[in-house]
Amino acid sequence: MENNVTKLKEYKDKLKNYEEAYSDLEKKKLVIETNIKSLQTRRDELINEIKAEGFEPSELNNTILDLENNLNVLMEQIDTILSNKND
Repeated sequence: MENNVTKLKEYKDKLKNYEEAYSDLEKKKLVIETNIKSLQTRRDELINEIKAEGFEPSELNNTILDLENNLNVLMEQIDTILSNKND
């Protein structure tokens, strides 16, 4: 009987740790989303500055789009992890 109580306590502790990890992940996701929006705004500002100087910012834009794609993949992975929590 005591062994079952110990196991139950261990499972309860593990569940609490998982819940804390998911909560942290959700907070980090919000930070990443905010950073993505900031990066997009800054990208647009830089593109406008470059165009104002008479240059074509296509290489910079392609690099930034690659970074955005990588961040979107990361966000999808985080969403997958968070949605698996509910299963």
